[in-house]
Amino acid sequence: MKKYLLIALFGLFSFGLSAQILSNKAEISLWTYEPIADMYGAYGHNAVRVFDPVRNINYIYNYGTFDFDEPYFLAKFVRGRLNYKLSVVRPTNNKAYNYFLNYLKNSNRTILETPLLLDSTARQKYFDLLETNSKPENAFYLYDFFFDNCATRIRDILVIAAGDQIDFDANYIEKPLSFRDLHKQYMGGRDWTNFGIDIIFGIKSDQIATPEERVYLPRELKLAFENASITTNGKKQPLTGEDRIIVKSPPVELKSNFWLSPLFLIWLFFGGVLIYTILTYQKTPRFWFDKFWFLLTGIAGLIVFFMWFGTDHKVTVDNLNLLWLHPFHLVAGIALYSAKARAGWLKKYFKIIFILTALTLASIPILPQYFNPAFIPMMLIFMLRSYQLFR
Repeated sequence: MKKYLLIALFGLFSFGLSAQILSNKAEISLWTYEPIADMYGAYGHNAVRVFDPVRNINYIYNYGTFDFDEPYFLAKFVRGRLNYKLSVVRPTNNKAYNYFLNYLKNSNRTILETPLLLDSTARQKYFDLLETNSKPENAFYLYDFFFDNCATRIRDILVIAAGDQIDFDANYIEKPLSFRDLHKQYMGGRDWTNFGIDIIFGIKSDQIATPEERVYLPRELKLAFENASITTNGKKQPLTGEDRIIVKSPPVELKSNFWLSPLFLIWLFFGGVLIYTILTYQKTPRFWFDKFWFLLTGIAGLIVFFMWFGTDHKVTVDNLNLLWLHPFHLVAGIALYSAKARAGWLKKYFKIIFILTALTLASIPILPQYFNPAFIPMMLIFMLRSYQLFR
């Protein structure tokens, strides 16, 4: 972030050296892309448009692009080390701009344009910063989902450009929400995705997001701008004008199916495990289910461990799910193939797992991290099978 601010400030000092001077007809506006069904667009998107009919400028700045051909793309993405890029679309005439709009229409998402009522000085500074940051040596930045993304950057450079002129009023916020709660508003119909996210998100995601931090979500950025004011020539006025529709598409409606949700299916799975445990309680165990269960959950625990210690994601650290879902289950799953291990140290291991899982389950109401309700039947399976294995 410090490097980015230095780049932005450099843009202020280099004002007028290379960037074009906007006319008094110029306008800068916020584009807000509504969420779509595909997961990559579930949270929406933001961009900035600079339009000046006198200077023949019609640029759209997008901080949310990346290069699929970048070496080790997937590894960098998973580890939180993927560089995103500020890309600029520069239609040379109305025909080219309309072609671009037709391309956007094919994405089946609504795009709203919200004019920013900046004075000529702030408008020019904002434009210069965008141009400076779009240069090849400045265009790339280390993306962070919550703290440095396509929405937060738009707000940051506006603050730099307009300074004390802007007053962000947070009174429109009805209820303070955590990062996790904010993201859940976009998870309707995506129960399994939400389940997976709850596994890898740590304590940080359950902290209340400040009004400034909420703007990592495109809709929240739009709300923040709409409720802000700007002082121009000693007169206070709204920061934004009326919305214009750039592209109109039907709203996204994804409905949850309870019968296919993690909550129902895992409880159903627990019921099957309970019946299996009762039927085999007095019999010599075959261990086939336990090998499967502990190997599977051990892999899941390895992912949780890796997301905490092997990546740069700020929101996946301090994850209390490691109390009951950890890589040691993978070791236990492998050791179950050994009769010597089953008769030896594994009994102590399963006794510890039973106690630790029981304590975690009982402590959920007071722990500082949210636990998905579907985790409860999983913990009960650990307790059930651990008891059967150590007795």
